[in-house]
Amino acid sequence: MASPVAFGEVLTGKAPPPVLSPLQGPGAERLDTLWRECVEAYRDGKFPDLLVRLDDLRKVQIDAGIANLTAISAALVRMADEILEKSPNDSDLAENLLQQAEVLSPDIPDFMFARSNLLFRIDRSRLGEYVGAFFQGVRASLNHPPTLQGVMLGLLGLFWLAGLVVMVLFSLSLLVRHLATFAHDFGHLFPRALSPLQLNVMALVLLFVPFLADLGLVPLFVGWWIAFWLYSSNTEKAVTLAMVLFLYAWPLLSGVLAGSMSFPDSAPERAYRCMTEICTESEVEELERQLAEEQSHGLVLYAAALARFRSAEEQTDAMERTFSLFRRGEKELQGEMRADFSVGLGNAFFVKGMQRCARADGLLDAGLSDFQSAVKSYDTALGIRPMDWAAAYNKSKVLTVLGDPSGAEELLAKAAAMAPERVRDFQQRTQMSGDKGCTQSFSANRELAFHIPAFPVFWGEAFGVQKLSSESFRLPVGHDLLMGNLPMTALPVLASVGMIACIVLLVVGRKWHVAGRCIKCHSVSCVRCRPELTGSGLCNQCVHYKLRSAYVDPKETWLREKRIEGGIRFRRRFEMALTLLLPGAGHFLRGRALRGLAFLWIFGMTVGAVFAYPTLAALASPPVAAHAVASVVGVAFWSVVSFVVFFLALLDIYSWR
Repeated sequence: MASPVAFGEVLTGKAPPPVLSPLQGPGAERLDTLWRECVEAYRDGKFPDLLVRLDDLRKVQIDAGIANLTAISAALVRMADEILEKSPNDSDLAENLLQQAEVLSPDIPDFMFARSNLLFRIDRSRLGEYVGAFFQGVRASLNHPPTLQGVMLGLLGLFWLAGLVVMVLFSLSLLVRHLATFAHDFGHLFPRALSPLQLNVMALVLLFVPFLADLGLVPLFVGWWIAFWLYSSNTEKAVTLAMVLFLYAWPLLSGVLAGSMSFPDSAPERAYRCMTEICTESEVEELERQLAEEQSHGLVLYAAALARFRSAEEQTDAMERTFSLFRRGEKELQGEMRADFSVGLGNAFFVKGMQRCARADGLLDAGLSDFQSAVKSYDTALGIRPMDWAAAYNKSKVLTVLGDPSGAEELLAKAAAMAPERVRDFQQRTQMSGDKGCTQSFSANRELAFHIPAFPVFWGEAFGVQKLSSESFRLPVGHDLLMGNLPMTALPVLASVGMIACIVLLVVGRKWHVAGRCIKCHSVSCVRCRPELTGSGLCNQCVHYKLRSAYVDPKETWLREKRIEGGIRFRRRFEMALTLLLPGAGHFLRGRALRGLAFLWIFGMTVGAVFAYPTLAALASPPVAAHAVASVVGVAFWSVVSFVVFFLALLDIYSWR
């Protein structure tokens, strides 16, 4: 694909015109000529001529069967930026150029985002317009697999990083909440009584043994989850199980994230761009070389077949290659993608039949067998995927040529019900009148619809299970701190150990009487030390002050109550201060672990989205227009969501007494 940087050099005069040679490819010769004329018109300041030539460029683009002219659209964005820098009053011209950029690359969401940014830059009072342009870009992102792939990878990365923060803070909250009770029970192993300080220090050293043994933070936290399981509340136990599941998902998340770093150079990404953008002859040959040397790859095979189809009407060898590629895919592939190859094979038969009719001066019988083969291929696609709008639409074209208007209308209505916008677009560009058999003018790229493989296919091709399992056994950043000298393959083992230990403790732990916290003064209470306190939830001192209140000095009771209230206020203020720093952290200390999990994880992802939004979609498909993805509306949206989560967390921690 052509480089946006190269086009920027052409516009600034830093590079000679031959740098436009990437436009030379199957069906792109006229595009190359027209684009050179557009550049000259821009350089000369003939902007009306530029807009006229861009309209002509769009018509030729449709005839060439190229869905997106991404590099040209990116150059138009740069033109608009330069025009605004030189003359801010020419905002209408800049906006027209961005609209043309969207028209020439309708599937690329970057240019919707670029228009949103431009409108915000021109006139911030046009709130509805730039917000609408932003959400048009969001909608296009859902239908553009490379961008959707990048967003998904970005979200997985944010999910993983937020999960790390949750794991650290939750584990530290367990240590703060339950260290004293764990240390008290640990003291029962010694024949002599030790002070609480001594017990806490010894228990702390014992709990940090995994980290001191260079096993990393993750094994350390798993040990804490097991050690504090019997002291945890029900909500803390639920979050512990959630953390264990997070460890199971960790290799998958880190594997996908690591795979995204090499994704822009992967065969699926190149193949997709070759389907939807200009694909040069050398790139097509590279795709076919991969097919010859490697195991059949669905996206690569489909991209090569589509590229050959674009020039099949002019080149006999391209038509033969098109047939062989579509037949290979129909034979070797399974599932719904096989229907894509059946549609493509039907289209190839359609084109061949129209060529034979044209050579026979419009004699329908000359291409009759090819038209019948096309109908069979479309029926095969409909058998695999009954809601295949392209197969129904293309079959209606064949029936039109064969003189069956009623059947054609029925199929056209069926296709329109499945995909009204796509059918409307093809109906507007069509050249077939419907009643002249095969004597009418015909352009396959205008008349016949093709599928672009859906996102699940794209995701599966790019990230197969076998690829994930062969990823590096070390994290790219922070492996020594998180895992120590353990490989990534140890994570499922650690998760399994944690899960089994929690289940065992859940079953047998009911027979053990562990120390707890007094429900009034929060001091350690142990029923093994004082069996008579069982079931009261109070410590020895609180029971003493309650049962023998008539024999206790009222002033001493009052002072004790004040100390208890002061301790409670200090803990509440500390929890609220933590919530001010990180929503959810205070909830962990208060024992409301599930709410802390929700607030902290969501807040971590939304804050990450605020700072990482400009690069989320760039993980798999770098933005083709400078600062296009970094839309003001997107950053503002995630900022508002972050503030809402922050406010709700504060409100929740403050209102609970």
